Amino acid sequence: MDTGWEFLLDMCTIGSLLLLATFIRTRIRFLQKFMVPNNIVAGFLLLFIGGEFLGFIHISSDRYGSYVYHLLAIMFIAMALRKGGGTSSRPMVATGIILTIGYGLQAFIGMLITFVAILFFKPDLFPTFGHFLVLGFGQGPGQAFALGKSWEPLGFENAGNIGLTFAAIGYLWACTFGVWLVYWNENRYKGKKQNIPEEERIGIVRDMDGQPEAGRLVTATSAIDGLTFQIALVGLVYLATYGLLTGIEHFLKVVVHKEAAFLQLKNTMWGLHFIFATIMAILFRKLIIQFQWSHIMDNGLLTRISGTSLDFMVTAAIGAISISIFRQYITLILVITTAGGIATILFLVLIIKQSAMPHMNERIASIYGTLTGTLSTGLTLTRIVDPQFKTPVAQDLVFGCGIAFPMAVPVILSVMIPLAGMTTPNPGYYYLGTVLFLGLYTLGLYIALRYVSKGFHTKTS
Repeated sequence: MDTGWEFLLDMCTIGSLLLLATFIRTRIRFLQKFMVPNNIVAGFLLLFIGGEFLGFIHISSDRYGSYVYHLLAIMFIAMALRKGGGTSSRPMVATGIILTIGYGLQAFIGMLITFVAILFFKPDLFPTFGHFLVLGFGQGPGQAFALGKSWEPLGFENAGNIGLTFAAIGYLWACTFGVWLVYWNENRYKGKKQNIPEEERIGIVRDMDGQPEAGRLVTATSAIDGLTFQIALVGLVYLATYGLLTGIEHFLKVVVHKEAAFLQLKNTMWGLHFIFATIMAILFRKLIIQFQWSHIMDNGLLTRISGTSLDFMVTAAIGAISISIFRQYITLILVITTAGGIATILFLVLIIKQSAMPHMNERIASIYGTLTGTLSTGLTLTRIVDPQFKTPVAQDLVFGCGIAFPMAVPVILSVMIPLAGMTTPNPGYYYLGTVLFLGLYTLGLYIALRYVSKGFHTKTS
């Protein structure tokens, strides 16, 4: 009798490892010093006890990858449903532009190295391989796996797992070079080391006074629990997203007559399901506000749903990595990630100094963490130099990510150009066109940043 143990055991395993990682961080100074998030520790523990190493449990990359795929959409829906906290300001806009420039730069470097590799070393390399740099580093494991999985039917074997590998390496860059960068800037400009509060280092809060509430109940518990209501709201949006994507797929089947073109569009569309989910959540939120029902959405509980999805997603993503596949592409992966990591550091130090934005060190920490991991990684690095979030940097980062999301869509969709070239006699022109598009788009964003930054230079003067 099948009672659904497989899914529940997977979730219980991930949850148990998150608890173990929390305990380990309270005991190991290395993890405390480098502010390694518990979900990353849990992910590597899952990888270690899996079939690739000890073999204590069987980890199916496809099964764990599907968790990553769906948790990504749930995380974005919960974030997009939250009510806004106010209008955007110039620093928020500048933060969003800088993040998008970083995305464009990473995609440009990845595709340029891929283009060179196809020309001289590996002509059979899948043309979108370089996009994994921005997907794994800048966007996170969910996006990297989702889009990678959509390329597998097109001939890119194990693409989803390769995307997870890029994301795991991105987290390592965030936790090692990120912490080094933060301390180096602090010593260089302030001449002192930051004393990280004990609670931030060990990850356990002992004094509950002053701690924020997890959320408010918007329903009568006798009718339905408040958390249940928020989860059901997220589920409704995801159900509507599935209906939308299914409808678009049927429409494409009627309009696009070439089978190869239809498969490319369909797989890419389902791989970008998190974008459609976010748009659907924004529409639901606007509709709810229009009917003056905004009181049924609680930011605290929605944030907890998003955070829980992120923790489980990152753990599952790292645990699903295949070492054998990593060995197959080890040289190319290390070249692309090393070039991308170094370029991200140099770009941030130069661009933020040039923009004259206030709280330079805090902004470098926050944006670097986001460009190599996720928003939570960026906030983790920010806490090292701004433990109490006294500066507006953390708030600017949160809203900046929202501003960067629509601006980053062209960077993500640029992956369609080399895919379209696969079925043509001269695919090299499409690869080169992708590199040129990313370069010009990034340059345009840099010009926009120069305009936005005029206000910071004026204040400095």
